[in-house]
Amino acid sequence: MLYAAVCLIAIYTLRSIIVNSRRNKYAVLIHEAGHAVITHLLGKEFCEIRVSNDRLTGEVEGCEVENPTAEDHKDIIRIYMAGTVACDVAFGNPYKDKGFDDMTSIETLLLSHPEIYAGVSKEQFLYTLRHETYQLVKTNFDMVKTLANSLKTKNVLSYAEASNIFS
Repeated sequence: MLYAAVCLIAIYTLRSIIVNSRRNKYAVLIHEAGHAVITHLLGKEFCEIRVSNDRLTGEVEGCEVENPTAEDHKDIIRIYMAGTVACDVAFGNPYKDKGFDDMTSIETLLLSHPEIYAGVSKEQFLYTLRHETYQLVKTNFDMVKTLANSLKTKNVLSYAEASNIFS
């Protein structure tokens, strides 16, 4: 009887690991698709979106913005936020994905350009941008899912390939 109970626990644990692994891999696809879709919706371009073969990491390679304005900086922050926000929309708020690299990039940008949030606290500025980003992602979440599903079969998509999905 004890052996059967241990086997059931082992099977349940293995099933849990497999389900969580699949969910985490899909979360990476959703996260990267969130960045790409918001980049597109804000009228910006990216070079390519890619995920690793094991689907555990990914990135959206952006194109340089020459002489960015304060509004460009706000858009860049929205784009950084979009990955984690897309996971929040997909899996519940707040999803465990903290987008550490994205948050570090936001913090670096704010430290080097404090004029971006002049007139309000940094916290209020980020709250407002996150709310705007959340609404944009939620409204266009079908596009995020479609792009994420495309990344299941192809690890790298150029902007041109992704644009076909956006249309």
